[in-house]
Amino acid sequence: MPHTIEFLYQKYLECHHVSTDSRAAQEQSLFFALNGPNFKGAAFATAA
Repeated sequence: MPHTIEFLYQKYLECHHVSTDSRAAQEQSLFFALNGPNFKGAAFATAA
């Protein structure tokens, strides 16, 4: 289910860290899974 920008912004305000690298994700961080021709961030979203 897609979230609104307002929902994502509220989550951002609650976080201590933002990451696009699942290996760098920390507790209380917001992880954005990016997909591209050489990487599939969504494959690591659950683990992050």
